[in-house]
Amino acid sequence: MLGRFRELVDTHYRQQWSLGRYAEALGVTVATLGRACREQFGESPSAIVNARIVREAQRQLAYTSLDIQQIARDLGFADAAYFSRFFRKQSGLKPSEFRAAFRDAQS
Repeated sequence: MLGRFRELVDTHYRQQWSLGRYAEALGVTVATLGRACREQFGESPSAIVNARIVREAQRQLAYTSLDIQQIARDLGFADAAYFSRFFRKQSGLKPSEFRAAFRDAQS
């Protein structure tokens, strides 16, 4: 089930599925999904989804010239400011700081 959960996350993170939708697609309850994720990965399902969103945001910030608003929209965020707050909370850096640090490290 957890392998399938990761596949679903990889497929649908841009649509920002709710945990209920993931659980429904897996044929389990949200509580069962949460318990299984914590036991197997030591993380909540939402932490796994958020990590996938941040990983894609980091990839786009590092390897594309898309602006923050375009990246936010691509990842399912209607508001670039909300995306920036989400990214900072998850990674500890603003998107622009992450991009600058990556580019500095490459030179």
